[in-house]
Amino acid sequence: MINQIVFHLGDKYQYYFYRTHQGAEIDLLLVKSGTPSVGIEIKYSNAPKLSKGYLVVIEDLKTEENFRITPSSDRFPVHPKIEAISLGAFLKAADQML
Repeated sequence: MINQIVFHLGDKYQYYFYRTHQGAEIDLLLVKSGTPSVGIEIKYSNAPKLSKGYLVVIEDLKTEENFRITPSSDRFPVHPKIEAISLGAFLKAADQML
């Protein structure tokens, strides 16, 4: 999934995996002009539990957009700062959203 996202978005962003010493992590961090901009968590379940670590990363980095990519075709908020979305829908909407 990460390769597909990077290929689709190209050089618009710098791409990172992010993890703190305390274990809070995010699967893919999109950085634009040196500023963390988009946080992406990838899950293989349609209803995974929202991790405290993901919320900590969002708060620390102050990312503008945050997504949880799941196999589901539905698109819905899972938290005031996080939206669940399928990979296909994310790729289709990425140019407009980001």
